[in-house]
Amino acid sequence: MKSFVKHALSVIALTVFVFSATAVSAQVTKKADAKFNNAEYSDALRMYKKLLAGEKLPVATQSDIYTKMAKCYKELGYYNPARQWLEKAMRLNPGYVANYPIYSEVLRCNGKYLEALSYYYKYRAESDDTTILKKISPSLMYSVGNNYQNPFVNVVGQYAINTFGKKRGLQFFDGKLYYSTTGYMLDPSAADYQSHIYDYHVFCSDVSEKVLTNSLPESKMPIFVRNRVVSFAVYPGTNEIYFVALDKKGTPTLYCSQLTDSVYSKKKEVRIGGKSLPVESLAFTADGRKMIFSAYLEGKGGYGNNDLWMSKLEGKDWQEPVNMGKSINTHGDEITPFISGNTLFFSSNGQAENYGGYDIYSVSFDLPKQEVCNLKMPYNSFADDFSLVISPKGDGGFFVSTRDTSLLDDKIYSFSDIPNYTFCTGFVCDVNGRPVDDVSMTIVDAQNDKVLYMTKSGENGKYGVFLDNSKQCRLELDKENFFPMKVDASSDKQKNEFVANSTKTENIILDGFELNKPYKMEGLFHHTADVDVQNTSRLLSIAKFLKDNPNLLLYVHLFGYISSEEEFNEILNNKRISNLIVFLQEHGVSSSRVRYETYENLLPTDFPNVDIKNDKTYLLYFVICPQKTRPVLPKTKEYRRL
Repeated sequence: MKSFVKHALSVIALTVFVFSATAVSAQVTKKADAKFNNAEYSDALRMYKKLLAGEKLPVATQSDIYTKMAKCYKELGYYNPARQWLEKAMRLNPGYVANYPIYSEVLRCNGKYLEALSYYYKYRAESDDTTILKKISPSLMYSVGNNYQNPFVNVVGQYAINTFGKKRGLQFFDGKLYYSTTGYMLDPSAADYQSHIYDYHVFCSDVSEKVLTNSLPESKMPIFVRNRVVSFAVYPGTNEIYFVALDKKGTPTLYCSQLTDSVYSKKKEVRIGGKSLPVESLAFTADGRKMIFSAYLEGKGGYGNNDLWMSKLEGKDWQEPVNMGKSINTHGDEITPFISGNTLFFSSNGQAENYGGYDIYSVSFDLPKQEVCNLKMPYNSFADDFSLVISPKGDGGFFVSTRDTSLLDDKIYSFSDIPNYTFCTGFVCDVNGRPVDDVSMTIVDAQNDKVLYMTKSGENGKYGVFLDNSKQCRLELDKENFFPMKVDASSDKQKNEFVANSTKTENIILDGFELNKPYKMEGLFHHTADVDVQNTSRLLSIAKFLKDNPNLLLYVHLFGYISSEEEFNEILNNKRISNLIVFLQEHGVSSSRVRYETYENLLPTDFPNVDIKNDKTYLLYFVICPQKTRPVLPKTKEYRRL
C-alpha cells in the first residue's frame, strides 16, 4: 500500500511539474509576444531564444517561434538571419502557406527578387487573402526580368543535374566536370532532413557543347565516395588531389590523396603553416608554388568572415598563410577561388560594386595594384553567383547561381565562349519625363532582322539589355498608347576579354499619344500611292488607339511633291489619302472618323531643305482629337513652293 501511495505521489508530482513547465512556457511566450507587439524586438528575441533553449517543444510551436524570431530580425533590419530562421520554420512546416508573404518580403530585402516573386505567386495561387496580396504586391512588382533574361548564359542539363539542394566545388578534371551536391536522394520534407544537410555527393559529367550529360555519382575514386567532399583541386602537373571534406558537424578539413597505378592513396590531412585550417575552397597557381584558399581564420587578422589567403610551397610544406589584402577581402565572405592564366576569379558578398548576394569578381596577378573587377551581368545577378570555372580550352565554362530557384536550390549555368558584350541600361520615359513601365523591348540583329532576345522595362521605366559587340544590334520598343520606336543599339566595340565587358547608360524617350498634338510622319508611302507595309508599325499603333477610343477623330494634312505638274500631284495625293483610309478601315477605323486636306507642290516653311531628296518628297501631319474639337495643325498660310 505504501509503495502504491508513493508511486501515485510521484505521478502527481511529475504531472504538476509538466503542467508548471508548460504554464511557464506559455507565460514566457505571452511576454515575448507582448514585447514584439510593442516593437521591443531585441527583448522579444532573447525571450524566444530562452524558450528554444528550455524543454523540448512540439514541432508546431517550434515553427511558430522560428517565424516570430524571423519577424524580429526583419524589423531590426537583419535580413539574412531573418531568412535563415524563416527557412527553419518552413522546413518544419513546409505546407504552411501563411509563411509565404513574410518569406517573400524577407527574400526581397535580401535582394533575391525572383525567388520573392515565386513565393508571392505561390501564395496568390493557394490563398484568398486579398488584404495581404494587395499589401505585398506593390513591393514585388519591379524589374526582375532584366537581370535574368540574357543571351549569354543558360541553365544546363535537366533535373538529373539541377536537383534540389546545394551545388559546390565545380572543377574540371580528366576531361569531365565534377561537382558536389546535397540533392542526391535528399527529401526536404523528410523528418531526418536536417541530419543529412551536409551529405554531399560528388558527381561527374561529360561535357559536350557546354551541356552536361551522363551525370552520375563518382564511384571510381574512393576518396569522393567515403567523404563529404564539398570542393577539390588537382595539383598542377600531377594526379594529386586536394579536397575539402566535412565532418559530422559540418566542419571543413583539407586533405590530399595521390593516384599511383590507378589507386588513390589513403587521405592525408594537409597542414598549412603547420596547422589544420578550416579551408572552404582552394585553387593553385599554374606553377603549383602558391595555393589560394578561402577560410575564416580567427585571430589571423582577417577582414571579415571567410577571407582569401595565400600560402607558398617550400619543399614539401605549405607555409604560414598570408591574407590577400583589403582590396580583395571585405567585411563579408570571399569564397570559391579559381585561377585561369594570370587571373584569379572569386565570389564575394562584401565588395562595393555588388548586384546582390554573392557576385563573381576577377583580379589580375600581373598588376602591381590589385584592381578587383565585377564581372557584371550576365554572370552576376541579384541572387548568389559563385564557383565559376573556365574550361581548359578557355572557351567558356560553368558557374553556380540561385537566380532562378526555389528554397535552398542552386543551379549550374553555362556560358558559351567568353561573351563580348556591353550591358546597356537606363530609363524609358515619355516626352514629359514620366517613366514608362512594362515596355516590350526586342533586341534584333540589324543585319538579318533575327530576334536575339526579348525583355521589358521595369519599375520606374528602368531597363537593361545585353548588346553583343560582334553584331549590329537594333532595339525595338513597343507599348500600348505609344508610338513604336526603333533605336540603333550597336555597342562600342570592346576587346574580347572578361574585364572588357562594360556598362553604358542611355535613356530612351517614347512619344505617346497626346490629343490635339501635331505629329509628323514620313516614309509611309512608296513613290507610288501605295502604303509601304514595311513602315506601317506607327500607323498600326494609331489605328489600334482609334479603335479603342471610338470618340476620337483623325485629322490629316498631306503635303506631297513628285512631279512639277501640280495636277498630277493632286491626283497622286488624293490616291494616297484614299489608300490610307482603306488601310485604317481594314484595321477597324471607319472612314467617317478621318478628316484630311492635301497640299500639292507646297511645304510648310519650317520643313528643312535637307529632307527634300531628288525633288521627290511628301510630308504627312496628323492630329488625334475628340469630336467637336478644332485641331491644331501646322500653319498652312505660309507655304513655300517647290
